[in-house]
Amino acid sequence: MKKFFAIGFSLLVFLSACSLTPAPPLETLQTPPETLRDEAAEQKADAMAAEKKDSAGFELPAFTPVDSAQASGVQTPDSVAAENPPVKSGKNLYFEIPVLAEQTFASVDSLLNEGDVKRATELLESFVVLSPLWKEWMDRATLLMNQIQERSAKVKEEFQPLIFQIINMNAAGASYALVREFTDSLSALSPGDSLVAWANREKEKSFRRNYAKADKEKTEILSRLKSEGNYDAAETQITRLIQSYPEFADTLGLESALLKVAQMRLEESEQSKKFWETHDPEQAFAQAKKKAEDKKYLDAKKDFLQLKSSVLRPRAVEELEKLGELYCSEQRTQAANLFKESRKPKDREQANQKIKDAISLLDRCLVEFPENKQSKTVIQNKQLLLRELTP
Repeated sequence: MKKFFAIGFSLLVFLSACSLTPAPPLETLQTPPETLRDEAAEQKADAMAAEKKDSAGFELPAFTPVDSAQASGVQTPDSVAAENPPVKSGKNLYFEIPVLAEQTFASVDSLLNEGDVKRATELLESFVVLSPLWKEWMDRATLLMNQIQERSAKVKEEFQPLIFQIINMNAAGASYALVREFTDSLSALSPGDSLVAWANREKEKSFRRNYAKADKEKTEILSRLKSEGNYDAAETQITRLIQSYPEFADTLGLESALLKVAQMRLEESEQSKKFWETHDPEQAFAQAKKKAEDKKYLDAKKDFLQLKSSVLRPRAVEELEKLGELYCSEQRTQAANLFKESRKPKDREQANQKIKDAISLLDRCLVEFPENKQSKTVIQNKQLLLRELTP
């Protein structure tokens, strides 16, 4: 029995010495795989940081050259992992491997104390097998890291000019069509998933900025039209908007805006302007105000619309907005009362009729004053009432 203990102890000392002996003269061979990857990632980040900014001071997007290596068929850590799926673990190998080794040594000590030399020997033999494998893993990791670094340099050289162009165009506020052309060109070159994702973000950034700009211009054009009544200028400016932002023409309703300008032009014909050559605008304005106070909203609306072609246009526009507020508030109040009444009768047909009447009141507001500030709320009220209708 003492002989077996001596053999086991000698084997343990030999294997422990093997595990502590430095590997062949590659620095990376002394480092566990996970640490090797972390250090390589840091080296890659440091190398890219030196070339991170262009002459204008814009930052380059961070990207992973491994994507390009995968696209070209070069074997990478990810592709190797896909072929040989690793055992999933919630721990980092840098900590897990030493812990596993210590647990193994502890188990061997326990088995020796129990006199089970055979099982102790079997456990220690696993280190004999792992010693040459570890060297092979380190060699493969070093080879793959070299391939990644070579691919990184190639990717930067190939796509950097196009990346700089996209960055500079977005910084200069270029049109969405131009930015989209360059970002789509970059994506078409298959630069890797991370660069494609970056290009899409740049394109989306351009879309949002240009959309907001076009929407603001449209609002300003219509606002000036209301106060100034210059229909020729408004039509020219909206047409230019359609040409400058064709991607947003439908979303922003620019074609509808042109039709609206034409409709407003008809409402303010030359005949209306001649009317004020023989009538007093101030007197007509006072009469329209009196009708509004008497809650004759639609009659007052007609008079204020006619006054838009007079010298009192700005005041008439302001009164029309106030009139819309009063009219829609009244319609909503009546609609709310009808909705409350619809809850009382047990007869569903009678209840439905009251709801329909309430919806009709809201529709009047939307028809008579479609641009009223309450329009959005009125539409929401109408949708609620429509859901209350039952067969």
